[in-house]
Amino acid sequence: SSDTLAFTNNIWRECRIICPHIGPIIQASEVSKSIYEVNDRLFMESDFEKSVREFLARSPFCFRGLDQVQLALFCEALTHDSFSNEAADMDPPRKVPSYERLEFLGDAVLEFLVCEHVYKDTDISEGPMTDYKQDKVANHMLSQRLIDKGVDLDSIMRVGHGHIKGGKKSIEENMRADCFEALVAAIYLSYGLDEARRVVREIVL
Repeated sequence: SSDTLAFTNNIWRECRIICPHIGPIIQASEVSKSIYEVNDRLFMESDFEKSVREFLARSPFCFRGLDQVQLALFCEALTHDSFSNEAADMDPPRKVPSYERLEFLGDAVLEFLVCEHVYKDTDISEGPMTDYKQDKVANHMLSQRLIDKGVDLDSIMRVGHGHIKGGKKSIEENMRADCFEALVAAIYLSYGLDEARRVVREIVL
């Protein structure tokens, strides 16, 4: 990053001034150490990011060792737009993406996987196929399946103060379902269709 580069350049200049006669050795050692220190500061994870890692490490997801790009994607998938809107009104404003774009993609991935399942794994006719799909992807059904499977999205989802009552989050079933669709998209983008299929089969099918 630009911060890392600037910090590194300062270290190089200081090394040349302090130890010009053994510059190459000192420079290499100090710059390497300084870069590690800067990276630690730049990539210090928040409590939310740590909780996202812990959430994803549990069944049925079982995802560990996420890189920074993957972690950011899952954090986005678990952020309601009410939280993003409040962040934008902060002083100074913060730009925090919500799950809406991921939900758009996840909705399509989920529908495809359910349609694939009903076509490959059942012999029902076209009319009942549509009913079967709608039963699986309807918001109230997704919400209930998440609860039944013990997938506690409510505890991990970031929401604005309007969705916190009496110190507890108030998560509506459509929010829970939309967040799950965003997670499906994040899984698809991070790990591919097979992993998205595995998670959907464990929770939805």
